[in-house]
Amino acid sequence: MQQGFTQHSDQVNAEAREWFTLMQSGSVSELEKEKFEHWHQRSEANQDAYRQLDIIWNDLAELSTSQEGVKLQQSVSTRFGASMFSAVKTFTQKVTGIFDVGFVPQMALSLAGVAVIAGMFYLTQMRDTGIQVYVTGLGEIKEVLLDDGSRVTMGAKSRMRTWADADERHVRLESGQAFFVVTKDPERPFWVDANDTRVKVVGTQFDVHTREGRTRVAVLEGIVNVMSATEQQASIETKPVVLTAGQQTTRLNSDVFQPVQTITENELSAWRSGRLIYRNANLVDVIADINRYYDGEVSLESHSLSQLKVTATVRTDQLRFFPEMLSQTLPIQVEKLNSGHVVISARH
Repeated sequence: MQQGFTQHSDQVNAEAREWFTLMQSGSVSELEKEKFEHWHQRSEANQDAYRQLDIIWNDLAELSTSQEGVKLQQSVSTRFGASMFSAVKTFTQKVTGIFDVGFVPQMALSLAGVAVIAGMFYLTQMRDTGIQVYVTGLGEIKEVLLDDGSRVTMGAKSRMRTWADADERHVRLESGQAFFVVTKDPERPFWVDANDTRVKVVGTQFDVHTREGRTRVAVLEGIVNVMSATEQQASIETKPVVLTAGQQTTRLNSDVFQPVQTITENELSAWRSGRLIYRNANLVDVIADINRYYDGEVSLESHSLSQLKVTATVRTDQLRFFPEMLSQTLPIQVEKLNSGHVVISARH
């Protein structure tokens, strides 16, 4: 087992996972290779997050062909094996955020050892244990019907996992945005995890949006309880944030939840009909949305621009032109490189 893994942001981990999955697929275009190199060279954090995934992948490959790996596979079909994997699953959920292999703290590696690898080996059995993975591509909006009758509308470049048992229903939104219409079942609560935020409902309609370490939960109908998904933060919070129709709360970088604000039905439903509405939004969040629809890449030259405020409405099919539109009202200038990469910098 490898040592010395470094913790990175949720955004870096998510990007690393997407690129690693693509590069391992065996079907990569020259343009995609060029974009990967650009992302890989952008920062040491990107390089290290990708390296860690490569190490884990190689460890899993060694495990699958080893004597211990064969025993693990055989044990899945036994009652003892099922109990063992259930225990490992519970443990790895605590240290890796429900099989989030992009985040493996050094402490977890030093303490868990083989257990973490066994837990990730369990991930290869997801199809047989009822865990489903759903992914949307660039600019794609997709509706998913869950086994309990609940419907989930996934936004562009989103990824989620779902599973359920006799007592509970679960979704982990790993990236992007999703709107949930949950079938009411008081006996089986419906949980959604996104970053370090956890949502609990029994039957309602609500929206969860993750970007740049920020998680926003907004309610269209019913009542939603929002709380921390981390034990340390949960011990500080005395009670969950309760949201009703027309309310939202946002959590930034695993900090406390911001005060509850109002949100209109139009704002909540706009993205599902091809429009994005911004009301005093940070420019960095707008850029994150553009990159879910634009087939190039838009970035800020300086972090100092990230907090510029944007109030606008734009159709998703117009987002490639949105940076130029913003330059008419914000103190920014836009440069489009031959590669398709768009760089936004301060206006001189």
